Amino acid sequence: MNTKPMSWAMTALIFGGMLMCTFGLDMVFSPVLRHQVLSVHSDFWQIAVPGDALADAVIAIGMRVAVNWHLRNRSQIGLNATKFVTPDK
Repeated sequence: MNTKPMSWAMTALIFGGMLMCTFGLDMVFSPVLRHQVLSVHSDFWQIAVPGDALADAVIAIGMRVAVNWHLRNRSQIGLNATKFVTPDK
């Protein structure tokens, strides 16, 4: 069972999805942020957007590192554990 490591393209897709979900949830649950979106010089664009993007990037890269580390260091013992085979006598 050969599995390819997580690529940077997949990491970028995860990051984009997380970013869209973060901003979508910000807009749904925070009327203050919805009001500040219309102002170019508001705290939303200067603090919230870079902060959310940085947090999502750290999580996405952390996921990539964890998945690739797990794939590289997994145990090869018991991969066919669902089938019990008795040795020939």
